[in-house]
Amino acid sequence: MKLVELYGRVRYAVRIEGMSRREAARRFGIDPRTVAKMLAFSVPPGYRRCRDAFLGLANTCGKLGVAFWDYRGHRLRVPGSRSVPYLPHLVRCRGQPAS
Repeated sequence: MKLVELYGRVRYAVRIEGMSRREAARRFGIDPRTVAKMLAFSVPPGYRRCRDAFLGLANTCGKLGVAFWDYRGHRLRVPGSRSVPYLPHLVRCRGQPAS
């Protein structure tokens, strides 16, 4: 996986400075096909997985009616944060019928 900084430098060289893809490949020592992929994606594809996990957690909090930042503050033991139940417990409780 290529570093994020390399992605930024290649994209800047081609898009802003007007360097050709072939010249950028020579200058940075990478394959021309890699340059094409770097221009297609703003960040390396591996970095998207982290973002998706973060958004998934935020979506789960939203569906359960829990403020995401309160949940994160409680889990990270931030002083003064609200007490929030453990999410898997909330998910299990939500699936049970009301008594």
